Amino acid sequence: MAFERIQYNELLVRRRTAFSISRACQLPYEQAHPRTVNECIGKGRGRTRESVIAGYFQDDWRLFPRFTVNLGVRYEFATNPSEAKNRLYEVQNIFGGQQVPANNYFQSNPTKWNFEPRVGIAWDLTGDGKTSLRSAFGIFDVLPLPWLMTPHAAGDFPFAVNTTVGNLPKARFRRLLTLSPTSAKQQVLMSIKTPDAAM
Repeated sequence: MAFERIQYNELLVRRRTAFSISRACQLPYEQAHPRTVNECIGKGRGRTRESVIAGYFQDDWRLFPRFTVNLGVRYEFATNPSEAKNRLYEVQNIFGGQQVPANNYFQSNPTKWNFEPRVGIAWDLTGDGKTSLRSAFGIFDVLPLPWLMTPHAAGDFPFAVNTTVGNLPKARFRRLLTLSPTSAKQQVLMSIKTPDAAM
């Protein structure tokens, strides 16, 4: 039997700009024409808390002098991950719904029935212990551990803004790289409304 308490903290500071250039050619950087600019700005902190409990039973049974069966079962349970400062949000309607506070990452615990059987056989073919045929089967689970989810929760809205702007004037997108994060965020958001005037 094993118990593990996981307290995973992550500070995510983002300032990332990605360009989609319309021509992968020999033009200088100043003359390139972007199709889109993707700007991600923000500072998010994730503090995920979770506990893992696991145990197993496994044993051998010699059914015949030359034939052994190994049977076992493992149970591995993880509590529903939560955020220590209650900074989780969910969108209940993906077609325009508002974000509402959430207590946990999942509405119901996906690991509640994590029973994992194992079965194996060993057959001594000749009876002299030198040649055997062995086979085994098992089911294994991947637990939803904090380092799989926390970076996404800390780096998404409302803690970070990720915006894509298209139809930009030629070679004017370079100005984003020289702006402060706050100014760049304003420029990107303005670009959504007026692409030609923002840069």
